[in-house]
Amino acid sequence: MNAMEKNAAKKAVTEKTAAKRITVYVADIRPLYEERLLEKAYALADPARRQKADGCASLRRRAECLAAGLLADEAKRRHGYGGCPICFTESGQPYLDVPPGQKKAWISISHSGDYAACAIGTCPVGVDLQKKVPLRDRIGTRFFAPGERQDTQDALDALDQEDFLRRFTAKEGYMKLTGAGMALGFRRLFVNLDERIVFETEHQERKARFLECYAPEGYFLTVCFAPGEQGGMFPLLSEYR
Repeated sequence: MNAMEKNAAKKAVTEKTAAKRITVYVADIRPLYEERLLEKAYALADPARRQKADGCASLRRRAECLAAGLLADEAKRRHGYGGCPICFTESGQPYLDVPPGQKKAWISISHSGDYAACAIGTCPVGVDLQKKVPLRDRIGTRFFAPGERQDTQDALDALDQEDFLRRFTAKEGYMKLTGAGMALGFRRLFVNLDERIVFETEHQERKARFLECYAPEGYFLTVCFAPGEQGGMFPLLSEYR
């Protein structure tokens, strides 16, 4: 086995191992469009989630917000973290405040259209769910990093939604993974679709892998993960390359 084959095999093992440590849940939130059920969901939500829901301008947005919170609660319960609140590191990474001696856990939620998604695992995660919508003109000037646009401009011209959404959800997942959010900016992130890696153009040692998950028809779902065990803003994956 040559060096290239060894690296490919090592990455495959890494992704397979990480996948075993991450579970992604998807829920249909349309039942909550009924006001009676929405009120029940509100009653079941924790105070922080209720406060977020109170700030939503429409019933639909409230349903999305409450559904994401309830899905996270169900994911925590299934994995034995039922009583563990969601907390945030100094950099904004969401994690579960587990009792001493229990394995550290990380969580991420997303919602789009009629569905909500939640990723939970024993490594840092960031999940993004997006409904497929028509691409807007000139979106590449605001979205793609230098060097990334050339190989995607033809796809944009051809309105290749899948190519764009693969990159979009990977970048959104990375922003959630790191806790940096939209302040990081799409143009400062480069997505390598072949390697399934996202990295920061100004700090290329900061990187993470991503996996594309099964999603409802008309949606795209990606989970970004950092399977290392280091502390800090987020684990780097150079050791897995």
